[in-house]
Amino acid sequence: MRRPSRDPLARVRTRQNPGDWSDGEAMTLAKAAAVFFPKGPLTLTAAGAGQLVDPNTPLRPHDAVRLAFPAGGMTVSGLRREIARGRLAYQMIAGKQFTTHTNIAEMRRLAATFDSDTLLEMVKPDQKQTAP
Repeated sequence: MRRPSRDPLARVRTRQNPGDWSDGEAMTLAKAAAVFFPKGPLTLTAAGAGQLVDPNTPLRPHDAVRLAFPAGGMTVSGLRREIARGRLAYQMIAGKQFTTHTNIAEMRRLAATFDSDTLLEMVKPDQKQTAP
């Protein structure tokens, strides 16, 4: 006779709040993860970037691309080209490149282009210069 399979998370389904568990109560890693991280593992994702990553947290280029450009369009090699051109600030730690959201925001600000009409509108009327 075959034994019915047990649900390893049955206890978790009845007590989903961490406060329902006593401090000394043993639980497996799977149960602890289900109780304390019900939405899944904490990862660096674009959706959670504002909550999980401080603007000045050092990020490796592959993480920075995923977080700062979630819709795509930028690659790791693109960030490295901007570093080489001096438009993206970075840190070398243990031989590895790191940058931050703040640095990427500054790079994007520097890369912004405007047509001449937009530039004239941005200058206050008393600061407009006329040709001599």
